[in-house]
Amino acid sequence: MLAVRDAVGGERAILAGTSYGGYLALETARLASGRFEALVLDSTAATVSRPERDHQRACFWDGTEPGFARRAERVRALAAAGTVTDDELATAVPLVYELAGAEAVDMLLTRAEGDHVTALKRMHRLGAREAEGGRKPLVFDGDLTLAIWLGRMTPERPDGRPFDRSRALTEVRAARPEVPDDPFDATPWLAALTTPALVLQGARDMRVAPAAVDELVAGLPDARRITFAHAGHDLLRLRTRACGPILAGLARGGLVDAERAAMATAHRRPRWEPWAARLAAALP
Repeated sequence: MLAVRDAVGGERAILAGTSYGGYLALETARLASGRFEALVLDSTAATVSRPERDHQRACFWDGTEPGFARRAERVRALAAAGTVTDDELATAVPLVYELAGAEAVDMLLTRAEGDHVTALKRMHRLGAREAEGGRKPLVFDGDLTLAIWLGRMTPERPDGRPFDRSRALTEVRAARPEVPDDPFDATPWLAALTTPALVLQGARDMRVAPAAVDELVAGLPDARRITFAHAGHDLLRLRTRACGPILAGLARGGLVDAERAAMATAHRRPRWEPWAARLAAALP
């Protein structure tokens, strides 16, 4: 990235990264010696020390997050009934919540309680592909990136408790004993990054816990956070239209203009979300 920056030249450049790309953006900014005028950190954190599993359990198994107690009770009841497995619930429920919201999850659970589990099992298979390795054209190239994911992004191991997606990685890790444990952690040098940073967060992000985003914003000397109320992970890709004016504002007038632009876009609910909930209710 630094080589590209130097080759392109020009006086102004903004560096943006999503998820693991946010880790790369932070690391690049540390090495960049002021060659970027701003950072955009989307769906990311300063460290992977807060596993996504803890946040997912708090929402959908323990029910300790505000507003999730009844939903978690229903998930536990389905697991106890054996209609679907704990692994299927742990993969499908957070994924549906992130992509389509609480209403779609509630309808999915209602269908499963009536022994209509096709949609839930399909979502489980979709989410499980990520942990299988191999190649998913245009989406995921496990041959090249799985080692990075295992070594730098997912330090947790199965702890014996329910609702644990890390169990799905047990066989994958065993097949790759050469991958070293090297979890990403920017906290030792985060305070030295003086580049203004715009932190984009989806309120429904099930991969980066809110507490981890709190740590990132608090640790950066000059950072502003914009939270998308009806969104999950990967905002620059899945909420591109809403992010466009925000990034334009950042380029035009810095963090203040970016926040001003966000007031008109970040809180809108996508039009397709209610239809996704209805689809979840209609599938057999």
